[in-house]
Amino acid sequence: MTIAGAIILGLMAVLVVAGLVVWTYQASRRRHSLPGRSGSSDAPVSAESAAAQHTRQADRGGLF
Repeated sequence: MTIAGAIILGLMAVLVVAGLVVWTYQASRRRHSLPGRSGSSDAPVSAESAAAQHTRQADRGGLF
């Protein structure tokens, strides 16, 4: 393997690890922002907040 090949392979490995770290961070933030996670689970949700949440989810690319 040439030196250039080793450098490219090392950079690819670093980018893969960085991508996994970012993906894990975003997934954990998304999991903590789900409704019902904060406060009591039986707290009422207003129609305005439900509509706003639906709009945000639709803007992100659809409902889950």
